[in-house]
Amino acid sequence: MLLVLSAEHKAHLQLLGTLDPAIVTEFGNIAIDFLQNGTNQKVYQSAAKKLGLPLTDVSSAVEGIMFLLLECVRLNIEETDLHDSLLTLSFPTEFSTQLIEIYKTHHEFLRYVLDTLGPEVAQRSLYHQHHLSCVLRLDTTRPGERGAVQSNVLETDVTTLLHVTQQLKQALKEATTAHHRKVSRSVRS
Repeated sequence: MLLVLSAEHKAHLQLLGTLDPAIVTEFGNIAIDFLQNGTNQKVYQSAAKKLGLPLTDVSSAVEGIMFLLLECVRLNIEETDLHDSLLTLSFPTEFSTQLIEIYKTHHEFLRYVLDTLGPEVAQRSLYHQHHLSCVLRLDTTRPGERGAVQSNVLETDVTTLLHVTQQLKQALKEATTAHHRKVSRSVRS
């Protein structure tokens, strides 16, 4: 399967085709570091200063590599297909070789990122982001007060909501353990 890239994505990667292959490797490492630790503006600024390029070009190139690698893993692209895809896009051989090496080296980590942080990473790597959020209304009453309902409106992103849901399920599971019942009985006494 050949990888299909948008014109905008190709434009971001074209900068890398003009650079030394060692720099392409460094940009790939910056992309992997971005996925592990988040963005680091100092790294972008340092690279832009060394290369004499605008900061936006450097960040676009790094994000382009990140998106390319994640798409390859998401689509389960083989190394030969990635090589052919990059050749059809008229990227230099050295560029293709470096990206394939980065892909092979970090394939397991990239798979892990997609499996655990899929929606979040996919949103961060998109050029046109959509920020999904959930709005919840929580109606609460105090013990002993009838009819006094307090409404709270909460807004959160999907990832945080999933995390809170998991924590609440864990708390409910722990509330049914024998240890909890024993402690509860001793507190009531």
